[in-house]
Amino acid sequence: MQPHEPEENRPGHHPDAEQDKPDLDEFAAKFGTAPPGDETDGGPGDHDEAVEPGEPLPLAVVRTALDLGEVAVRTGLAVGGAVARPLVGAAVDATGRVAHLIRR
Repeated sequence: MQPHEPEENRPGHHPDAEQDKPDLDEFAAKFGTAPPGDETDGGPGDHDEAVEPGEPLPLAVVRTALDLGEVAVRTGLAVGGAVARPLVGAAVDATGRVAHLIRR
């Protein structure tokens, strides 16, 4: 049995005009981004600073790539360690049991 849900909380209760929608310009100003269609902010959509093939990458791009790579490696090591630790422990236990049986 589903719990009672008030009519005003159900999807589609309010017409589109009443739906809570943020003002995009206010949202963009709050977070320092350009509103849709404005490509003068120098952000990812600004292609004036595109690097041509064969040109060296800007230092900030290289640092960002290295930082992301470091995070990926650290995450992989942490996950690998978390997975491997119980497996290695189980293998050591099994080896100890086998050695104990052989010594009998």
